[in-house]
Amino acid sequence: MLKGYYLIELETLIRHGRIREGAIAFLESLQEEGFPYLIITEQSARSNEQIASAMMQSGFSHVTYDQIYTGVMAAVDWMIMYEPQRSRAAYIGSAALRATLERGGYIIDHRSPELLFTGLNRNMTYQEYSEALGYIMQGAILISTDGRMRIRSEGVDQIGNGAIVKMLEAASGETAEMFGRGSEKMMRMALRYMQAPAHQVIMVGSDFERDIVPALLMNMSTVFVTEGNSIEDLGMSDQVHPDYIVETLYGLTK
Repeated sequence: MLKGYYLIELETLIRHGRIREGAIAFLESLQEEGFPYLIITEQSARSNEQIASAMMQSGFSHVTYDQIYTGVMAAVDWMIMYEPQRSRAAYIGSAALRATLERGGYIIDHRSPELLFTGLNRNMTYQEYSEALGYIMQGAILISTDGRMRIRSEGVDQIGNGAIVKMLEAASGETAEMFGRGSEKMMRMALRYMQAPAHQVIMVGSDFERDIVPALLMNMSTVFVTEGNSIEDLGMSDQVHPDYIVETLYGLTK
């Protein structure tokens, strides 16, 4: 097993409720070896506590809430650091997103916010999206915590938060601050949360473009999990490629 800090994309462990082959054994090996790890995800509808609880119920025996870091958490941490003068925030999303904002010290303000955090919300109306546009036009920073263009629920493809953010960008002419999967800002905040230097971190992901390439640019070691899929036509080259390639997560337990 490779020695270091591990940064792991959640969908590399479990996707659409299906546990990936070797995922439980991999995390158990990390626990036994004493290697610290952090699971990152752009899922915005659930808190890190809720995600950890769901993983435990699925059979992951050692996951705790402080080993989960979400795009919402990254966005809050970044804005506190780089926009400390902005204290009023509106949001599109779940109660979990609101709770994270309040833990960060933000005043929830849907009249004259300085920041607009966006996450998955299946119940927004046209009027509410128009109000969100108004916040941006009045100077609120648009922040995307979840970049998924589509989500799959009960076997049906649905519009994701990433598509909603694109709509707000097009209507406002402003560009969102991105904290979804593949975002450099999210990865930087995850490293800060772990208190780990990039050159000692091993990024484990199953999406070459969104997991591996950003990690390589930040000087992390990388492991690409193919799940048996072809690696052709992914854009790998002699200059840009994973440090290690495994078919399943069992390959990292040895």
